[in-house]
Amino acid sequence: MGQYRLASIDLDTRAAADAKPRTFRVVISTEAPVERVDEFGRAVREVLSHAPGAVDLSRAPLPLIESHDRRTLPVGVVENVRLDGRKLRGDVRFSENERGAALERDVQAGILRSLSVGYTVERVERSEARPGEPITLTATSWAVHEVSAVAVPADDSAGFNRSHKGKMPPENELSQITHIQPVAAAPSADVLAERERIRTIRDNAEAMGFEAAGESMIERGLTVEQASSEFVTLHAHRRATNPVIPPGGGAPQPGAEVGLDPRAVMIRDMANRRLGLREAARACLSRAPSSGRPAPRSDTELFERAMNTSDFPALLADVAEKKVRAGFESEPATHRAWVDVSTVRDFKESRRPAWGGHSNLAIVEEGAEFTYANLTDDAATIRVRKFGKILSLTFEALVNDDLGAFDRIAAAQGQAARRAESDLVYGLLTSNAGAGPTMPDSVALFHATHANLTSAGSFNSALLAAGRALLRKQKGIGGVGYLGLTPKVLIVSPDEEHDAEILLAQASKILLTGAEGQSPSLSALELVVEPRLDGSACYLAAAPSQAASIEIAYLDGYEAGPHLERREEFSTDAAEFKVRHVFGSAAVDFRGIVKMPIS
Repeated sequence: MGQYRLASIDLDTRAAADAKPRTFRVVISTEAPVERVDEFGRAVREVLSHAPGAVDLSRAPLPLIESHDRRTLPVGVVENVRLDGRKLRGDVRFSENERGAALERDVQAGILRSLSVGYTVERVERSEARPGEPITLTATSWAVHEVSAVAVPADDSAGFNRSHKGKMPPENELSQITHIQPVAAAPSADVLAERERIRTIRDNAEAMGFEAAGESMIERGLTVEQASSEFVTLHAHRRATNPVIPPGGGAPQPGAEVGLDPRAVMIRDMANRRLGLREAARACLSRAPSSGRPAPRSDTELFERAMNTSDFPALLADVAEKKVRAGFESEPATHRAWVDVSTVRDFKESRRPAWGGHSNLAIVEEGAEFTYANLTDDAATIRVRKFGKILSLTFEALVNDDLGAFDRIAAAQGQAARRAESDLVYGLLTSNAGAGPTMPDSVALFHATHANLTSAGSFNSALLAAGRALLRKQKGIGGVGYLGLTPKVLIVSPDEEHDAEILLAQASKILLTGAEGQSPSLSALELVVEPRLDGSACYLAAAPSQAASIEIAYLDGYEAGPHLERREEFSTDAAEFKVRHVFGSAAVDFRGIVKMPIS
């Protein structure tokens, strides 16, 4: 519980409020600091600035309500709201209704003495604290919404004070509108430790320009020490491949400076919109040999000269690649839940032996020789292909500082690369009139010969049970040995999504309660909903580690997404960047997937 200093109304000042009935002159808020707790459980000191222009009073006159309950009708109104020095004052006029009259009597009797202001914060400035003291967050732009009569205020300096709706904004999001809330019960030690782990890793990731890697480390449950070790490795790799260029130009000096490469900082800041094109162009120009030339006199000259440096075009390419990768990661990719993923070294065809293609072990009698396993030629092939587009950042866009449009185009190309993967994978499932590609044994992927095609039926638990049985009964090549495959993923179209959710939910309930119904083993299935499917069939797939059915292969270096290259020769007045993604997909075995036609 926080400390409070109650303030009373000066009843002698009532006459100064133009002698209006049921009207009292009051202090709404002051700059008195209020102790709060931010979203990471840290103590902060919050101050509302009452400097000229800091308070938005556009909503005045303000409604007077009780205890911030906006569901009830006002019991009065606060008029003549104005700044008086470092205080916000107003005149409270009570309603003539029964509740308003009762509150007026309580004020006159000295029973009701406290007010609280409801507001939103639009901009906050952070002040560093001395050791052992909380930081101070000063709201330099905030808007008043309502005033409430309350029993105990948060701002003890206010008379006849302020409350909070929402939490203090995170330190990296102080520009966002935030509602402030009262201090809640202290979170547990485990919660505080987890918040601190997440905050520390994110802070380190942002400082070093590895935001995406940082989020991955958080999801993987790495400790701060483990994450720091990975950051060191990533930083060392970046410095080896992206050497520091000394200020004013000169030969690159790998590892010559401690800390971030200034160019890496600019890439991060441009990607996060903290640095515009003009600022980046000036920074790159300042690093280039000047030859005694004066500073650019216009944006046109600025960008013309910046584009002739080595840094600025490369910087644009780095930012564009960051956006392309971000778009690639953000695009839905349901196929990654069930396909096998591999890497190849070149564009040649690679052979993929069928799963279950190994013969059983044989008994070896005492003194007898071991026999050789029979290898099979029943192997699929896969090869990667090249996909790409050219991005263009025109000179006009540079002068207009239109980095946002370029960002969106770059991100869209990353999304397109991921969609191309999905198109290729699901195109295999639906090819050949739904029978799938022809396998090395000259039979379609889904065929009775392969025992991975059920009879058509309604989409229900019985259909899924039939598919599961086929998957479990799959044998190795030549019918040698049961593979014992377990279905991991149920793949459906949006048409079956609702029914599939119900089936899986009912299976989970049966598993928990022991009630009777369809097989509770369905509850273990991961549901994949893919819009590229037309609803004529659904599929059960085993985990790729148990039996791969469809494989997606990337050329070495393209696993994380497309690459971007800058063109050195320009045929138009624009910076051009080539986006390239290299991958391929193929059906490598029929045993790991079952098709269930829906009638």
